[in-house]
Amino acid sequence: MPMDPNCLEKVSLFLSARNLPNVVSWGTTDPFLAVYEIDPKSNAMVKVGVTPCLKDTLNPDYATPFMLDYMFEATQNFVVRCYHYDGKHPIEPCEKHQLIGEVRFTLSQLMCSASTSLSCGMSNGHKKPGTLQLRAEPVVNTRDLFQVTFSANKLSNKDGFFGKSD
Repeated sequence: MPMDPNCLEKVSLFLSARNLPNVVSWGTTDPFLAVYEIDPKSNAMVKVGVTPCLKDTLNPDYATPFMLDYMFEATQNFVVRCYHYDGKHPIEPCEKHQLIGEVRFTLSQLMCSASTSLSCGMSNGHKKPGTLQLRAEPVVNTRDLFQVTFSANKLSNKDGFFGKSD
């Protein structure tokens, strides 16, 4: 059955973490996040994307959002995993790095929460693995036109004595 386009909304998912554990002996944790959607048919985790690594911080704020399709009448399960970048391998595959913790949530849980944000404690073997802060914003497509006019005066002549700059 095809998805009704009126039941679909694009949302931006913004992520940050607080009070991550320092998992290295020398220096500070270099965290990055991987976002996965759980396929409802196969129950497999499908990677949505990976944040850049932010060096030496236990309270990272990731600037680039993930674009997600929010389906009003469907249960969409997500997993966000936080890793420490070891500096020896490329970021992907993420499993080569040390797992700090993970959070599982449904997109409807996030979208229906107050101010479309959640603060979730991460789970893992650490005593205090920190919290993950999730925030969603609907993407507005206004389809407005934007018109701009540029002009310049007294430009320097770059075409020589007999020429005139365009």
